[in-house]
Amino acid sequence: MDDEMLVEELRALGRSIPSPDVAPGLTAAVLDRVALVEPGKASRWARLRSLWAGWVWRGWRKVVAVVVVVLAGLLAVPPVRATVADWFGIGGVVVRPMPGPGPSEASPPPTAGTGVTLAEAGKLAGFAPLVPTALGKPDGIEVSADRRVVSMSWGSGEKTIRLDQLEDRLSPYFEKQLHGTFELTRKGFWFETPHELHVVDSVGQAHMEPPRTAGRTLVWKTETRTFRLEGALTKDRALAIADSTG
Repeated sequence: MDDEMLVEELRALGRSIPSPDVAPGLTAAVLDRVALVEPGKASRWARLRSLWAGWVWRGWRKVVAVVVVVLAGLLAVPPVRATVADWFGIGGVVVRPMPGPGPSEASPPPTAGTGVTLAEAGKLAGFAPLVPTALGKPDGIEVSADRRVVSMSWGSGEKTIRLDQLEDRLSPYFEKQLHGTFELTRKGFWFETPHELHVVDSVGQAHMEPPRTAGRTLVWKTETRTFRLEGALTKDRALAIADSTG
């Protein structure tokens, strides 16, 4: 088969294919767009697509900015803060708003044991624990049974201060069941009122271990680690201690 025969065969094949239903005006619109193409230059259609893509990108940036502003506004409203935190969590800590009145008092946090050194605790937990310079050498250091949390304590009785720290994992470790509100600070979240503290097990269920009510607590996180500072603290002192934790 020579070239002319091949062209004729292809034309015959094209004529044999049923024509699809075309919307009125579509053919003219396509021809107009084809006519916009200039060899060697970007077509007007391509420029329109580029402008459209830019508009869409700028539009999404505006949408994201609006969402951020709305969330910031929500966090400024005390009754909403707990719900927003529950959506996002705070590193290894989640906050679950609870109905009804909460506990009115909290006992001092438990002191940490003295069975391990700082280096041994780091080896067991798999990360180097950070010590707040504002508090100095801890009186007690311990590692949780599952080796996820390193805890330190300073002082005793009503003056006890306890710091828990853990590397972020896929699932939370602490769950705060809160009946009131909390405050968003420049460092993290400040819990002024007593609240129930739970430890979350490996399948995501909260249970009391140990069963206790926590008092004033500051929770903050870095890129890889979550800190929970509890005890005889004011908010300003808790923030100062957090700043000295490195």
